[in-house]
Amino acid sequence: MPEKDKYIRNKHEMIATIKTLLGGRIAEQLAFNTTTTGAYSDFKAATEIARAMVCMFGMSDELGNVVYLQTNGDFVYSQKTAEQIDATVKKIVDECYASAKQLLTDNRDKLDMLANALLEKETMYASDIYLLLGIEPREDHKLA
Repeated sequence: MPEKDKYIRNKHEMIATIKTLLGGRIAEQLAFNTTTTGAYSDFKAATEIARAMVCMFGMSDELGNVVYLQTNGDFVYSQKTAEQIDATVKKIVDECYASAKQLLTDNRDKLDMLANALLEKETMYASDIYLLLGIEPREDHKLA
């Protein structure tokens, strides 16, 4: 959970959020070799972030620094642009998925440790997770 409200996000943070949202589906596939409906809301949020990056914040190389919005249900851009937007959003999500999958695959031992600890405890604080995984806490999570 975020420690504090933040009103401005950069592209790196938005990409990291998408990867985080995709992590549940990836972990499910790695651990159980199956896909369920449980990741729907995460996929929806990831797609919305990627679409905002493309349509609202000019964060795509393909479409540039232009705002593409929908007004009263009507598109204010061409069908060709809509197809480019869809392709760019898919590309962002696909690249994030591949990156997150590689990260979880490379750290499968940590994924399994964390999953087992959560099965046992149900809830964990950030400090518990850092200790369990033997990693250095982020600056904003260091204990005083």
